[in-house]
Amino acid sequence: MQSSGSLATDQDEVPAHLLRRILSLSSSVGPDVSLDDFARRLAEIFVEVGDFPFSVVFFYDSSDDAFYAEAMHGVRADNWQDILAVSIPKRVYERVLSTHLPGSKLLLIRSGDTALSDAEVDACFTPLLGCAGLVQTRPARSGSSKSRVTAGPTLYLTPLEAPGQGTIGFCASGRPPISPALGAPSLRALEALASQGAIFIENIQLYSQKRDEAAVSSALLRVAAVVGTTDVDTLVEHTLAVLPGLFGGQFAALLYLDTRRVELRMLEPSQPDGKLTSLTEIKIAGSRVEQLESILRCPGPVNIEETEIARILPERLVHTRNLRSALIIPLDLTNRPADALAVFWTSGSHRFRQRDFDVARGVSELVGVALSNAQLYADATARAEQLSTLYRTGQMMSSSLDLGGTLRTITAAAVQLTRSKLCLIYLIEPKSGLLDFVAGSGLTGAQVSPSSLRPGEGLLGRCALLGKPVLVDDLLSAGQPAAPELVLSADARSALFLPLIASGEVIGVLATAAETVGFFQSDQQQLLQAFANQAAIAIERGRLYAAESRRREVAELQQNMTQSLGSTLELRDVLYQVLNFASSFIENDIAGVHVLNGNIVDMAVMRLDDGTLSDEPFHHGAVLGDPLYSQMRASGSAIVVSDTRREPLWRPIQLNTSIASWIGVPLLIDGDYTVVLDLFSLRGGTYTQEDADGIAQLAQQVGFAVRNARFYAREHEAKTRLEELDQLRTDFVSTVSHELRTPLTGIKGFTETLQTYWTRLDDERKHHYLDRIYGASKRLQRLVQDLLFVSHVEGGTLPLTIRRVQLEDLISSAVHEVKQKYRGQTILLDVPDSLPLVLADADRAQQVLVNIMDNGVKYSPEGNEISVRCTVLPDAVKFTVLDRGPGIRPQDLPRLFTRFGKIDQVIRAGHVGTGLGLFISKQLVEQMNGVITVNSVVGEGSQFSFTLPRADL
Repeated sequence: MQSSGSLATDQDEVPAHLLRRILSLSSSVGPDVSLDDFARRLAEIFVEVGDFPFSVVFFYDSSDDAFYAEAMHGVRADNWQDILAVSIPKRVYERVLSTHLPGSKLLLIRSGDTALSDAEVDACFTPLLGCAGLVQTRPARSGSSKSRVTAGPTLYLTPLEAPGQGTIGFCASGRPPISPALGAPSLRALEALASQGAIFIENIQLYSQKRDEAAVSSALLRVAAVVGTTDVDTLVEHTLAVLPGLFGGQFAALLYLDTRRVELRMLEPSQPDGKLTSLTEIKIAGSRVEQLESILRCPGPVNIEETEIARILPERLVHTRNLRSALIIPLDLTNRPADALAVFWTSGSHRFRQRDFDVARGVSELVGVALSNAQLYADATARAEQLSTLYRTGQMMSSSLDLGGTLRTITAAAVQLTRSKLCLIYLIEPKSGLLDFVAGSGLTGAQVSPSSLRPGEGLLGRCALLGKPVLVDDLLSAGQPAAPELVLSADARSALFLPLIASGEVIGVLATAAETVGFFQSDQQQLLQAFANQAAIAIERGRLYAAESRRREVAELQQNMTQSLGSTLELRDVLYQVLNFASSFIENDIAGVHVLNGNIVDMAVMRLDDGTLSDEPFHHGAVLGDPLYSQMRASGSAIVVSDTRREPLWRPIQLNTSIASWIGVPLLIDGDYTVVLDLFSLRGGTYTQEDADGIAQLAQQVGFAVRNARFYAREHEAKTRLEELDQLRTDFVSTVSHELRTPLTGIKGFTETLQTYWTRLDDERKHHYLDRIYGASKRLQRLVQDLLFVSHVEGGTLPLTIRRVQLEDLISSAVHEVKQKYRGQTILLDVPDSLPLVLADADRAQQVLVNIMDNGVKYSPEGNEISVRCTVLPDAVKFTVLDRGPGIRPQDLPRLFTRFGKIDQVIRAGHVGTGLGLFISKQLVEQMNGVITVNSVVGEGSQFSFTLPRADL
């Protein structure tokens, strides 16, 4: 190789065609030519001038203080990524400056060179030497007789030095093994090419710098145009929409961090045209948060590659979006310094220039300030809304005495103040000391347990017991206590429980829940606590007003009850009014009033759990023997069972076995006569002794009303009895006078006829008149016997001889007697072949059967048969007489078995009745321990039945 002196003076050795190629480089320079295009053209000319198989142009990046491959020519496609991955720090480049070719600025690195013994140098240049070793050897150019052949792959590094800037890059050109070394003309041509190229690069960089400055200004103007809003969501959406266009990325995202969570909010295509209109939120957790926070500690924008992205974002997101590189831009926020913007690339590896970082810094300042202002505005607006809500709520609570309305206002305002999911209020019931749910807002998709809670039970009970707030950042995290009082939807994650304290005592708990873990921050806790203190005062005032209203209501109720009870004398009406007043006085699910006379329920009125009224008693007469009722009757005072499950003396009523609370009040005790009021609740802890004392105040008024009703009933019954007796007397006189007049008139008339015309009458006529006289006298005899029989029955002096009676003879005798009276009457018998003996008076039993058959024949059209049926029952023998007469109307049935109880129906001619037959029959049957009944259908006939007890049992 020639000395530097000879190389400097031997200008003519540069071939003309190479000079022309060097001069042609100027045609590649212009305002519209990019640095990348020029670098590719420069690499191409280096290959031609130095007859290299390939050349790679490296530019210096001051931000990284390293050289990066910018363009290449002649490199095989499968080696591109290896070359682009090469990063040569400036210190390594300076380390190889000792490899200068004598008399030249070019550097020479040969395989096995001492420079490669440096590990860093070897790591940086071995990929380039490897490419040189893969290129096929070209034959030496003709006329190069002085060329020497190299022993292995070599690299010629041609420095690119701009005036005043020093080394701005270099061109690495490879020579394969067994290839001749470059001669002096070629080396001089390469120096000239590098000098010319460096000047052009400097000019292009100046153009590019101006363009970049204009682009940065334009980009920042675009960002400034979209950040002019005070709405945080709108600001984020607009910023994420414009960022990809500024950096050439595919989409952008906002990283939001705080002490408990990381959210990635990004815009992604949701339309066929690819417009970014869908804003999604992705949660980041675990070690990824720490990785991201370490990146955000950097003072400026950070470029991260695919492997580092996978350590920050969820793998599923990286793979589905095909994320390859990203630019993280920390935002300079005054209130949230951990926020950052991110621009993502999904194609290839993207290396960021200084322009990108300048734009990123400007975006960070603009968006950071805008987000800070928007957040401040949002916080100020939210604070103003909170204060306004507090003011309005305070006015409403202070101006309202309606406890229910106040509770609804408080829960709705709490949800609005915190923007939480729901708010519930539980108050301590003064009577039972239990926590009961009273109001709630936001309960869609949620339910509240109806059972009461004891202090210390669950989160609500613990808050009430301690009198201090209870905060749960994550309801689903391990170790959190159960919350049986809240049945929340599955997405409720955090809760805050605040005690309601009035006059130094806990009166309840205000509970709020949200869908986000760690939702309730310290400022929200302070706001809600102040609100809870204000709410407690309003609730206490509402409860005091409700208690006073209740006292006035009770006084009015008692006055109304006194007036109402004094206006009626019907016992049933009195009991219904007592039931209504008691239900108004104390809440209940089932209520009843029973009037017991010894072991008999005289009367009962009930209001059941479905609201219906009933007269069917759910108590039996022996209920007064039950332990609690016996105790109530003995003491004469009310008995309370606040929890039936814990009362050993409680006996469930069959009407409803789910009774949980009970009050029993004796309204009147007068010997065996007792009036009991029962109030039942399906909820435990409903009743206290105070309730019993209050309802017992009504007992005296009710007692007077019941006594008055009883006196009235007795007087009314006596009056009715007298009226019935008077009517009976009238009926008796009328019936007896009629019944006596008819036979007496016949006797008198026939007797006078015989006396007057005795000598003129033949024997037949005489016998006929005597028979008529005899029949009338027998009718008089039967009437007198019936009247005497009735007097014996009513006086209890009727002698009966009860013995074992054979029914076959009794039935045949009765049928014969009726047939003798009604000539030609058909009587159909349906009697078993064998009948058991019965216990009866045979004559009286036959009399009853005759009376019933006589009644059936008498009220049936002549010629119609009647039927007599005998049925053996398990404990009796039943006699049934069926006729085919006109039937009996339902309203006439009650009169059939009364004295003189005749009905207005046509009977068979020549046969009249006194109305005593069925009455006598009923009395006889009952005295023989039987039962007599009647069934009748108008137009079809009647069916009379009676029973006699069997003697074989």
